[in-house]
Formats: sequence, structure tokens, C-alpha cells
Amino acid sequence: MKINCYPLKMDYEEAMELAQKKGSIFGKMMLMNKQVSEVKLLYVEYKIINYEMIHEPNIISKIMKKKTDMKKQNVRVLGNGTTGGASLITSMPEIETIDVKRDMVQHAEYGDDRMINRGRSLIRKVVRRRSGGFPSINVVNTRKVYRPFYIAYYGDLKENTKVQYIPIPADGCKNQRSM
Repeated sequence: MKINCYPLKMDYEEAMELAQKKGSIFGKMMLMNKQVSEVKLLYVEYKIINYEMIHEPNIISKIMKKKTDMKKQNVRVLGNGTTGGASLITSMPEIETIDVKRDMVQHAEYGDDRMINRGRSLIRKVVRRRSGGFPSINVVNTRKVYRPFYIAYYGDLKENTKVQYIPIPADGCKNQRSM
């Protein structure tokens, strides 16, 4: 199966080292006496959603007859197919086309509509905090892309039991909050 994905920047040995560390303090507490049983590569479906945001002059500017024009801006959002969440893309990594086995791909559990609406609300929240106003936000296009993750499983993998795991991003991209 051919997919468009972010390039793999972490090898199996690095992922195994991170899996042995068990993540954050919370992960270390939860997985205190469990060992890594398996680490496997999985490509998770995401959507790159391009929006066009249009700022119109506010009423006060119109009343005072200030010369203000409509301003257009393009914004990119990455929609997570597993959680349905959205995040802003500050820098776009390169995307490559590769051939993978079908069992290495996890398709989206949420539809495009949910990711588009989450992206719209995220953009509105950021714009309201930064500059105010209520811009109109329109979808230009969407594009399917896959992100590689190493999934580290802990403990015994038995059917009908809860599996504890940590996803390790293998593409070098980070999710981070900006204040």
C-alpha cells in the first residue's frame, strides 16, 4: 500500500532506548514493574487542512471612515485521526511517498468534519487572543498524510486484557504548547 507520510527519522534502537526509560514521571509510576514486551512501527492517519481566514474591518473603523481593507491569510492545521484533535502547523516537514504493509497503517477513527470543526475553533481561539475580531474561516483543501510512531507495549500481551503502551513519534516532529 502506498502512502504519503513524514519521513522516518528515528531508528528502532533509539525507540527501544526511549521505551526502556518509560516516558515521563507519570509513565514511570504506571509502568514501574513492567518491562517492554514489543516495539512496533505504526503509521497513523492525519489530515493537513488548509484554511483561508478573512479579516473584515470592524464597525468602529467603518464609522470613523478609516481606510481598512479585508485581509486574507492562509493557515494550516494538522488534524489527528485517532483523537479528532487539531494543532497549528508552524513549519511544514517534507512528505514522502512510501510502500508499507496494510497492518502497519492505522486509519482515522474520526471523520473530516470533526477535524475541520476542531481546526476552525482552534484558529478562532488563537485569533481572538492575539488580535480580536471574528474572522470568517473557510476550508481550501484537505490532504491525507501519515505520521510514523513506534508503539512500545509493556507487560504480557494477552487477548481480552488491558494493554499498556507508549507512542513514540518517529518523525522528529514535536507537539508543544506556546504561551
